[in-house]
Amino acid sequence: MSNNNDNNNRNNIITSVIMIPELNEFSYKEAKRLFLSYKEKGVITGGYFDDKSWSVTDEYANYGLNFDLRNIDCDTFLNTIGITKHEFINYVKTYTIFKFGELAFTTLRDFVGQLKHFIASYDFNKPRFVDDYYYNTCNQISEFFSLIKISDDSIQDSLLRALEDVQDDFRKRAPTHQRTLPPLNPISNSTIF
Repeated sequence: MSNNNDNNNRNNIITSVIMIPELNEFSYKEAKRLFLSYKEKGVITGGYFDDKSWSVTDEYANYGLNFDLRNIDCDTFLNTIGITKHEFINYVKTYTIFKFGELAFTTLRDFVGQLKHFIASYDFNKPRFVDDYYYNTCNQISEFFSLIKISDDSIQDSLLRALEDVQDDFRKRAPTHQRTLPPLNPISNSTIF
């Protein structure tokens, strides 16, 4: 009986999606609490909240979420938006933990990697952001930046516009392969039995 309950609990590890009102000190503290809960349930299999990476599992596969910014040239970007590396990493971890259950771990891993690439590549001095990088998590990156309190609204608007452009470029380069059905021919009365 106990083994059956354990299996049911493991299958229902992540049961709800938590809304993030804003990335701030309150949501950061809540994310740390959630981290401990997910670790207790076995979703997070390695690392502590303050570590540079976490190991996670969805019971089918194991994934690594790497938040390390040591090899990322992002100082100019972070100075422009007015936050430190430490604050940025905490915001990324907070956003990520709040997305457990809503997004697959592969998507969260892609989000973290693509976000790091974006902050290393984006230049506030260029009128338009063009990047050949394969961004498939633009929606999440946009949502992430919309949740950060940036003192200069024009900087935040610039980021969100750039991400809209990237999203449009991505759609053009990687169109969906949605199948189309042939048109239906009307049935005439003579073919009905």
